[in-house]
Parts: sequence; C-alpha cells; structure tokens
Amino acid sequence: MAAGVSVLETLEILEGMTRNDVIKATLARIREMISQGTSIAVSMSGNKIFPPLLTKMTQVGENSGSLPEVLDRSSDYYERKVDSAIDTMVGVLEPALIITVGAIIMVVLLALYLPIFTLSDIKGG
Repeated sequence: MAAGVSVLETLEILEGMTRNDVIKATLARIREMISQGTSIAVSMSGNKIFPPLLTKMTQVGENSGSLPEVLDRSSDYYERKVDSAIDTMVGVLEPALIITVGAIIMVVLLALYLPIFTLSDIKGG
C-alpha cells in the first residue's frame, strides 16, 4: 500500500498468497464490502480472524491518513508477539525432548548391555 497499490488490489494479492480457505473467504468478503463503500476497519470488525487491536489500529490509520505506516507497525507488533509465543513453546518443549531422547538412549543401552550381563552371569554361575 505504501508503494501506491490500491486496497482492493492489495486484498486480492493477499487472497492469492494464502492457502487457508477461511482466510481466503474472509478476504474476499472484506474486498466485496470495501468495493461497496464500507471502510476497511468496519469490514474487518465483523470477522473473527482479525484481533480487535488490529481493527482499531486500522481505523486509526484510515482516519489519520497514515494507513500504510499503521499497518506496518501493527505487523511488527504481531510478528514480535508470534516470535515470543514460539520462543515460549520451544522453551517448554526443550526439557521434554531432552528427557525423551535420554529415555530412548537408556532403552538402547539396556538392550545392548543386558544380554552381555546375562551371558556373563550364566557363564560365571
């Protein structure tokens, strides 16, 4: 949008980029509503896939005439939020994966050494 692409063309490009059918249908509805004269924020507000904060920020950007900048800042915010959530999930999964790998190694070692110990007990006993 900052490069001069219209909102309708931007939504059409976004619709072509996603593989998610729910998002495609939502973008198509938003594009239809905007082409009928509804504002972007009002079009977005009726859909559950857009967070309320993003809808409010879009409304502020439309009213102030700085929609590309506001959307850019919003995308930075949500990108940081997703990165933080991923880091948290990895931090939670990391100890579980270490324990799982340790258990697998223990089973393999027992499978290797148990027959050797059994044979030495039979031979020595």
